[in-house]
Amino acid sequence: MMNHVGEKVKRLRISKGWSQEQLAREIPVSASTVQRWEYGGPIRSLAARQVLEGLFNQAGIDEEEGERT
Repeated sequence: MMNHVGEKVKRLRISKGWSQEQLAREIPVSASTVQRWEYGGPIRSLAARQVLEGLFNQAGIDEEEGERT
């Protein structure tokens, strides 16, 4: 079951036309890590969050809507 963050990562990845493997190479993490994020796993690594935010120009990528102040 996907959560909001996972849905956001997947939507942004698809908007770039990237597979999970391609996104994983950009970060770099394993494709299974990207899959885990997309299905609700936490993005534990600060470095991975920062790379995702930079790749997708999205600050606070792992925050829920309305959570930012």
